[in-house]
Amino acid sequence: MLDPAGPDLDRKIAACLSGEVRKRVPSYSTDDRAADRARQSLAEEGLTLELEESGGLWYCACRSGEGGVIRLLATGSGETRALAICRAILNLRRFAPVPRPRESAGPSPRFARRIELERLRREAPRRCADCGINFPIAGRFTSNPLCNVCRWKRGKEAAAKPSLPQETEAP
Repeated sequence: MLDPAGPDLDRKIAACLSGEVRKRVPSYSTDDRAADRARQSLAEEGLTLELEESGGLWYCACRSGEGGVIRLLATGSGETRALAICRAILNLRRFAPVPRPRESAGPSPRFARRIELERLRREAPRRCADCGINFPIAGRFTSNPLCNVCRWKRGKEAAAKPSLPQETEAP
């Protein structure tokens, strides 16, 4: 049976989009602007909703395009544009596979590294091995114990030294 437009359908759509059941939700099934916000949230997931009106009825098709292949995932129809969008979203969520929970319990390695860098920046500034000045840790942690000025001076000194002659083969 088709869900009629109204607060019950709006709550179902809100639950499909956010995973939460709330008392006050936007009027997705009766307001075109609210339905467009729902449509935009699906677009952020990589899905497209195509709309067409024919004979006084609106039709909505939800498609996914992965790897160059476009698949029809769900459809919905209704007397209004907003109702067609809501019915397509509801059909999409009814038959969508249930996402599996992540295997790891901790933060990702990249996020854990960012947390560690923030902790190092707050706790201990580094000292230059040559001049002794304190300098903050930059975007990525390196084991180089020199400040930028001392690194530049050492690089300039290294460039000024004559390079070793290369051996040439005798003919």
